[in-house]
Amino acid sequence: MKIIDNIADKLYLGVSKVPGAGVGLFAGVDILSGKPICEYKGELLDLEGQDGASGSVSLSEASQKRLGEKYAYTMSLGFDRPLALYAISWRKQSSKTTGREGKMIDCQPSLTDEEMGLGGFVNDKRGPLERSGEEYEKERETREKQPKSGDDLKAENELDISQGYNSTYWSHPTEALIYILSIRDIKAGEEIYVNYGHSYWVPFIKRIKESQEQQEVTAASTPEDLKPADLENTKDE
Repeated sequence: MKIIDNIADKLYLGVSKVPGAGVGLFAGVDILSGKPICEYKGELLDLEGQDGASGSVSLSEASQKRLGEKYAYTMSLGFDRPLALYAISWRKQSSKTTGREGKMIDCQPSLTDEEMGLGGFVNDKRGPLERSGEEYEKERETREKQPKSGDDLKAENELDISQGYNSTYWSHPTEALIYILSIRDIKAGEEIYVNYGHSYWVPFIKRIKESQEQQEVTAASTPEDLKPADLENTKDE
């Protein structure tokens, strides 16, 4: 890991305030709204194109193999396939409709040999447990109805701010580079938070639901005389 961030100013790494997140990125000085905070850069992987119907992008065969090897460890966490947890797609602005040019930027801190920015250390304030229930579904519906370009992004940013975020991703129009951009004034000492988006958390939400369902099945199939409370009484005797 080699960190060279060309725009970071007095940022520092520390223990994240997000439970279980590990390291987080913090502001060492006040940051005004609308300012680039740091770079999200690392290993660049090729994208083959864009699905005109869904707008989704696909990795080249070599890139898929590389990410599969790099993130094989995530399967030990209970996922059914490798999850590229630090990979974000970038598309050249003039090519977004044609899908002719794009990259996947991956900055897994422990497994990236290329120069990295500090963007890979920015955490999402909300995890999978906070992304469930009726209130969250209403938020998702609101986000899906909002335009995703131009001045209309202001509404999206305001919604993020209301949920505790202080930054967003901003893609450079011509260079394979993504910035973490402040969406409100940030005070020195604050942790930097960015919304990873719903799709990032889908595998985590699925895993939690499967675990809960399995626990319910196990509880339902356990005879009453073998429930934990009775086992504890047996030990005491």
